Amino acid sequence: MKKFLKLAIYLLAFGGLFLFFACNNSTGPGPANSDLTANNHVFVFGNYQDPVITSKWFAYYWEDGSRNDMSVKNAGGTSVHDVAVVNGTRYEAGEYWSNDNPNTDPDEACYWVNEGDCNDICKGCAIAIAATGSDNIYILGHKYEASKTYDKYDYWYCNAETSDSQITLNPPSDTTTITTTNIYPKAIAINGTDVYIVGSYYFDDQATDDGGYKACFWKNGECQTLESEGQARAYDIAIQDGKIYITGQCIYNGTGWNACYWEYTDGNWQLNHLTNINETGHIIDAARADVVTIANNQLYIGGSYTANAADPENIPYKKACYWEPTDANPTATDARYDFNPAVSGDAFVHAIAVSGSTIYGACEYYTHVDQENGNGTICYWTGDKNKTQSLGDVTEICGITVVTQ
Repeated sequence: MKKFLKLAIYLLAFGGLFLFFACNNSTGPGPANSDLTANNHVFVFGNYQDPVITSKWFAYYWEDGSRNDMSVKNAGGTSVHDVAVVNGTRYEAGEYWSNDNPNTDPDEACYWVNEGDCNDICKGCAIAIAATGSDNIYILGHKYEASKTYDKYDYWYCNAETSDSQITLNPPSDTTTITTTNIYPKAIAINGTDVYIVGSYYFDDQATDDGGYKACFWKNGECQTLESEGQARAYDIAIQDGKIYITGQCIYNGTGWNACYWEYTDGNWQLNHLTNINETGHIIDAARADVVTIANNQLYIGGSYTANAADPENIPYKKACYWEPTDANPTATDARYDFNPAVSGDAFVHAIAVSGSTIYGACEYYTHVDQENGNGTICYWTGDKNKTQSLGDVTEICGITVVTQ
């Protein structure tokens, strides 16, 4: 079963929606957050992997540091993979299975509303969710096939009210020379009556003997390729007032991967490369823009980049960061801000959100020892980019909700 490490932060102010997003081992509740005020409450959604039966997972959420189990249907376990918030209501997508070995029993894709009863969708796994209200919920998922790896899954999306009618996602079909082998849908959004899904596909061009990744989006099930100089991937989407923003990464100047985003305005798509200048003045390789959100008509993009080595072993490391591009400064020159973890090592942003002038970032970080043993630390920042709030050693995190009451 594919596990998705994806975070999302959602901020609600005074009972109303202020904005929404952009998704490793715990045996009990995480530590309470000492920085919480009387008006702020933090919800964290994630999964716990049974240390003995490693194929067994349990979905849960924290409320102000206290862990609560999400409802389950069977003893086999449950996982939650994505969260959406609309007008204060939380919608969660995931899966459950009925025994201790999901390889022998197909998963059931499901969703919850405010951590209530688990609602069946179909056999498979729900990886992303979007909603405009309780009567308009769309879910992205894949069929469960034990004989296939995740990059070979058949992906679909559906309306929760008609979940027995899934629409299969296919690669583009506008050429006879290109063969696509895999697709990688990542996120879903609703714009009026249209449903958008973003991701990428892997192609093999028989005419040029070329191949690689192409960023794309599906509008109501039809795949369209996003233009780029070379290979590209798309990870997240935000829509506001007819403008569409898709974040990802693409090959920059024929060299390395760079963070970027596509903007759709007035019928045209524009690719913008986010400026990533490291301490020596060179363009940074392996940068990526993972998540995007809009607040107060300002675009915020979270991601990471490769920084200069800062340890005795001279090992390059990843820096978690966010950019604030504008119409006048679409490349966010001099508008990249770093999140600094508690220790030196790799750090990654999985979601960002804004309340007033406060930037919230949800991230994970690894020391080099952590990377060797596969254990990282899940944390978040609330305004002070140099101070982290650890959520303990969690197997997976899929969402954070900050509520002001």
